[in-house]
Amino acid sequence: MYSECKSVHEKWGYEIKRFQDNAIRELEPYLLKNPIGRCDSTSFALNAAMIWQIPDMYSYFSITNKNRIEFWQRMEIYKNNLSFLLYNTDQRTIANTLFSACYQLESSNARGYVPFGYSEVAQSKKGIIYKNDYALPWGYTYDKVISYEELDALNGLERQEAMLQAIALEQATEHTARENRVNYDAKRVPYTAKFRDCEYKNRSLTVKRPNATIDLNFAMPAGVEGYLRLHGFDINDSGLETFVFRVKCDNIQKWAQPTSRSHIHYDNRENYLVNLGYNKAERTSLTITFPRSGTFKLKDIELYALPFTNYPARVNALRAEPLKNIKWGTNELSGTVDLTKDKILCVSVPYSKGWSATVDGKEEKILRGNYMFMALPLKAGHHDIVFSYCPPGLKAGAVLTLLSWGILAAMLWRDRRKDGASSRQA
Repeated sequence: MYSECKSVHEKWGYEIKRFQDNAIRELEPYLLKNPIGRCDSTSFALNAAMIWQIPDMYSYFSITNKNRIEFWQRMEIYKNNLSFLLYNTDQRTIANTLFSACYQLESSNARGYVPFGYSEVAQSKKGIIYKNDYALPWGYTYDKVISYEELDALNGLERQEAMLQAIALEQATEHTARENRVNYDAKRVPYTAKFRDCEYKNRSLTVKRPNATIDLNFAMPAGVEGYLRLHGFDINDSGLETFVFRVKCDNIQKWAQPTSRSHIHYDNRENYLVNLGYNKAERTSLTITFPRSGTFKLKDIELYALPFTNYPARVNALRAEPLKNIKWGTNELSGTVDLTKDKILCVSVPYSKGWSATVDGKEEKILRGNYMFMALPLKAGHHDIVFSYCPPGLKAGAVLTLLSWGILAAMLWRDRRKDGASSRQA
């Protein structure tokens, strides 16, 4: 089991290193000269973009922000087999845009992984940079709100559609719109299934032999982003800690690693939403391969097609009155915004209690928006915004340190006085 997972990571690791060595060095200057937003790729190594000083969406850190983890789980992004290891958003068009992703960097044979609405802007012998024509700036504004409670009733695909139209907050505000404020464009795609060396019955999948497959045949229209969703896929009580299953649809290949309670990095995940990519041509089939035999719970296999008819208008509404004149400083982000009506500013920087904000010089409370970003309700008009970061507990720690030094100094002074008094008496 370990060797199976290890071989997948080693294969991907080799491909990543080869791509980086040949492409990124050539294309890095373009990215550094055009620092508009984040960059994504199927070939980024962990934390490598940080070394190149290129903003991305990866995270490999033992104290990863818990709100980032929640975003990945709520969106049902399967690419986080460890709680402290978050890959990209699976090249989802909407999720990347909400992250202010501006570029997609891919090798020349990986064009199928490029999301909708990206145009080629630079090329080297081994790599291509695509620019997101619908990129959102670091700060964009909403005039609608949806609560986390409402999102709980949706699946990961519907949640990302909702957050393109209304910002998700803990509680409703005066910005909350009425019924039918959010529309969902993704549609279920009917299919026929052929099971090879496995059986699906009564919400239970029995894999009889290693490398058993499920072949789905369907008619997915052109010009959509396809999604496969394994709903309620639970490998607990199967006797397995983990394994890697694969999904192949035309030139798109994906893998996911479910875990059971006996696995050290179990994350209680039961829904896996796999992006099959955006395709200009009709698609008709995909294959799911299970390398391990066993019996697993599986409520349903769902297939979706997400069209982009309304996507441009929704993006343009969010970036119509953005945060402008942005300046990045040491532990600080500032900018200005001009609003024609009351709105909520969303800044695609992970929310943390260490952040504070001032609006026109007055301190305001930062809200947690869209599970993991910073949000500020604003009135209509011109505003000067400043976000400042101080690690939680740093000030309290400094006060305690000074207090401790003060107590220590007082104790030493007292001991010296006692010693002096004793000497005089002697």
